[in-house]
Amino acid sequence: MYYPILGEVDILPIIEIFKKDKKIVFPKIQDDKNLSLFFVKDLKDLEKSKFNIYEPKKNLKKAYIYDVDIILVPGIAFDKKGYRLGFGKGYYDRLLKKANCYKIGIAYEFQIITDINHKNHDIPMNMVITEKNIWKF
Repeated sequence: MYYPILGEVDILPIIEIFKKDKKIVFPKIQDDKNLSLFFVKDLKDLEKSKFNIYEPKKNLKKAYIYDVDIILVPGIAFDKKGYRLGFGKGYYDRLLKKANCYKIGIAYEFQIITDINHKNHDIPMNMVITEKNIWKF
């Protein structure tokens, strides 16, 4: 999961559905390059970070990328091949590179563009979901 910022799609209501029978993992910015993952049972397990992003509290159980079956990924834009444009820090790029799971981009329809000039290190989504369409790659 992710906590939406700067107009990203609000996926937080999904937590209420998933928390009954799924384990939920949220990222936390660990250093200038990496995200760490933590199990979250409820939104009360999150606190505002120095970047004004709600992230897992420090006392939560750490998760690892191999614990994750599906990653819901925000972005500024996605293209019709599954590539994403993020905020430019590369946190999700580095996480996705390690992930051997299903990757779902979450966006609004206006964020879908024809082509993103992606780099060799960019990891495409398996699927992108908007309020109007579902693209599978």
